[in-house]
Amino acid sequence: MTKWNRIRNILQGIATIVFAMILFARPEYGLTIVLAIVGIGMTLRGIGQLIYYFSMARHMVDGKFVLCRGLIFLDLGLFTSAISDNPDAVVIFYIAAVSAFNGLVSILHAFESRKSGSPRWKYSLLHGAACLILAGVGVIGYLVLQNTDLCVYAYAAGLLYSAVLFFAVAFRRSAIVYIA
Repeated sequence: MTKWNRIRNILQGIATIVFAMILFARPEYGLTIVLAIVGIGMTLRGIGQLIYYFSMARHMVDGKFVLCRGLIFLDLGLFTSAISDNPDAVVIFYIAAVSAFNGLVSILHAFESRKSGSPRWKYSLLHGAACLILAGVGVIGYLVLQNTDLCVYAYAAGLLYSAVLFFAVAFRRSAIVYIA
């Protein structure tokens, strides 16, 4: 991992902690902040994927997959930003669906990594399980307790968990490969 990637992961971890603390401090504005975080994050990721496609990936094998992924993230980010004036239930179920999808993808990635013999499959499985649990807590909190604050707290806890992962990746020793 390059020094720039380490610095970027540390800055992402710090920004994630800041957003989580804002959510813990102001849960009454939580759904609006969560939508802003998810919408901006997906939009930026989509734009980044599109820039990567047009600069390099279009010349690669399966480069069109990068284009499709970039368009999907861009569309989801813009859609998330557009639903900010809808009732709480729509927003909560949408955010829970995005979190649950992320968790399922992480779990499937963990199973694939385990088959290939990677020692880090447990982290991916743990991340997927945490995403699924937090999505479930948010939906159950809204349906059973009729409380949107619990959903905001669950999302903030997920942000703190993501910040820990950013720091873990930034400070993990990486192997140096020499080609002789």
